[in-house]
Order: sequence, then structure tokens, then C-alpha cells
Amino acid sequence: MDGEAVVSVSKEGNAALQAMPGRNFTRLPKRDNFPTTSKNLPTRLHTHPYPHRPSSSYSFAMTSFPPELIEKIVNEAWHSEMPSYIRKSFMTTCPSINRTWMAVYAPIASRDIYITNLSYIYYLCDIARLGKSIIYRDFIPQLTRTITCFVDLQVDAMETAVKRVYRCLVYLPNDIGFNALFPSLPYVSFVLRWTIAAQDSQLCDIPIRVRYSRYLSMSTQDRQTQLDLYISLIDMDPSEEINNSTFLPAVESLREIGVPGGLWLFESTVYHHWRILNGVRHFGRTAKVSQVQGDIGGINRRLWMASKGRGKLRYLTTLSNCLEYRRVQRSLPVAPKGTRVRGMTVLGKETSSWSKLFRDRG
Repeated sequence: MDGEAVVSVSKEGNAALQAMPGRNFTRLPKRDNFPTTSKNLPTRLHTHPYPHRPSSSYSFAMTSFPPELIEKIVNEAWHSEMPSYIRKSFMTTCPSINRTWMAVYAPIASRDIYITNLSYIYYLCDIARLGKSIIYRDFIPQLTRTITCFVDLQVDAMETAVKRVYRCLVYLPNDIGFNALFPSLPYVSFVLRWTIAAQDSQLCDIPIRVRYSRYLSMSTQDRQTQLDLYISLIDMDPSEEINNSTFLPAVESLREIGVPGGLWLFESTVYHHWRILNGVRHFGRTAKVSQVQGDIGGINRRLWMASKGRGKLRYLTTLSNCLEYRRVQRSLPVAPKGTRVRGMTVLGKETSSWSKLFRDRG
């Protein structure tokens, strides 16, 4: 062939390579675990004698970092808004590097929990119930201060698992499980982030961030909890009103994922409760969410049982906890038939102290 040579794993191919002028190739040693290829299938030449073995220089560099640098790396990475499938890889890789990385990772991941899928909630329940873990020890729920479900709504984000658990938590009829296992936790947060393509070619794409904070403390009179809605929108359009080319795609994205209180809460917030600060549009509103009987995926029940720990009289303790859980559930009002989203009322003249809403919400 003119100027081309097809290299195959065969005696003839090795001989032809050695005979080529100006070419010095080292024949690879025979190993049983080398990948086999067809006789006529071209393959790639490797200069490393054992191409399937990873280099040890990278792992050595990772294990030789000082603890202060490791803590900074883990803290910055953990609190970044990375997609959930990347976070899951980080959660398995980081504590497996060595003991130093695991010792730094465990308290950080225990203080600020990110829910990546439904199985992870069950895993947290097992850790809390047993009170011991190789990685997290007894940090959960003692150190826990925030719980966040982050969803990246970009088309290529591969967030199927976290979208499923997000819908379960959003439509959860009540929060008695979270209240039982995390009594000092103020609220559970839901964060949605995505980018809308600008209609005007002279403008940049528009990043949108929506955050719902559902408080766990319940009023004993009306059986309702507080829900804060906070939206930030970087829009270079100088007009005061938000353009429909930005608003309508945002509504469509939220319609697909589902939002607490329905789209009407988001729409009314965007049109009536907003202000501009440092070139960024900010929206904020407060609503009241009703607590009703029910559960989804056994989340409340598992959280409740985990909060009771592992008693000495295993079966009797489990039976007693189940009866107590049913009693607390029956103390809540029954949800109207055919309703999927929990009842919600918006506070009439509530401005929700903008200084509070504009605080750093992670």
C-alpha cells in the first residue's frame, strides 16, 4: 500500500515492522492476559511494555499530599455543583485513596449531605441505625447540618437517578422521617441548575439556578411548614421585564422535572417578586406547605426506624417503633383524593426579608 502499513498481531507483521527503514520498534513480550484481536484486525502499538498497567506516579502524588491540601481539595470539590454521576464517582474514589483522604472526606460528607439516588437514602438510614461505618463512623446524623438534592437539568447531564429521588422527595407528603432522624436540621434543599440559549446572537447564554428550601419545623395549629423559593438569573437583557424567550423555556424545563407547589408558584414569583442586584435578577418568595398522611418509597418509614437505633430486644423494639410511626402518621390530616402535590398557600404580603434570601445558600 502506498505510504501505509497495516499492523496486526502476527509474525508476519512483526517481521515487516522490523524490516522498515528508519523504524525501531520493540516487540512486546508475550503475556496471557493481553487482549486478543483478530488476525486481520488492525491494532495499536504501545511503547509501554505493559500498557494495561496504570502508572504509579499519579497514585503516589495523590497519597503524598499534606492533610491541609487534601482538606482544601475535598472541601472545594464536595461543595461544587457537580452532576450527581460525577459526585457518585467522587464518593467512591476519594475515601479509597488512603486513610488520610478517608479521614478528611468523612466529616465533610457527613456535615453537608448530597442525595444522589434513592439507594443512598437507604444507605444513610443503615449507617444511622447501626451507629457505625468504616467510612462515616458515627458522624451521621450527629454532624449533619444540611441535606441537598442537586439536579443538573442540562440535556447531556445523565441525571436519571437523581431526578427520580428528587421527585420522591418533592412529593413526599410529610417530613416526619427527616424530623426524627435529623432533629437539628433546619430544612431540606432542592437545587436545579441549567442554561438557556439566548435568542439574540449578541447575548450570552442564560444560566438559571432555582433553589427550594423546605423547612422541617411544623406548626402545631395548621400542620404546615415553610417553603422558601429563591431564583437567580444572569440575564444581559437591559429591559426591566424578563423576556418570554427566557421565561417559557424555563417553565418547560420545570414542567418536566416537577416543582414544589406547581408551576404557578414559580410563575407568580418571576412576575411579581424580583429585583436586580449587581446585574443578576433575583427572585424570592415564601409559601406554606401542608403536611398530610403518606409516604413514598418507604422514605419516611426508613428514616423513622433509623432514628430509633438498634435495640437489644430486636423484634419487640421494631414492633414498638412501627406502632409509634403509624400513630404519628395518623395524627396528620388525610390528603384529598387525586392530589399529587401537597397543598400550598402563598403568604399574602410576605417579602421574606431579602437580606435572608440573599445570604449564601451554597
